[in-house]
Amino acid sequence: MGFEYLCKYGDEIHVTPAYITYRDRLIDIGSVNQISVRGKKFLINSYKQNMTLPTMCIHMESHTDAIRLYEQVIDEFYHSQAEEEELMSTKSGGSFFDWYFGSK
Repeated sequence: MGFEYLCKYGDEIHVTPAYITYRDRLIDIGSVNQISVRGKKFLINSYKQNMTLPTMCIHMESHTDAIRLYEQVIDEFYHSQAEEEELMSTKSGGSFFDWYFGSK
């Protein structure tokens, strides 16, 4: 699973539910604190006070492409994770309390 995009310069961008890669950069979901779009730029953890988290700046062909990448990253990082957690809870038969207090 995962999606592939191309930046303005033709480099591949891989987006999966666990991480994003671009050129020689890999940022996992646990290291993402902020995702934004400014013009044609897609940015992760890019702000002046950031001294500890890895950053990523991807130049896209257009603002629309940057927005599409933003939406895909949000969908992969957060919606895929929520779907996976929901699937796990339905496979296990519900929550812990349902199991504990349910009929045996």
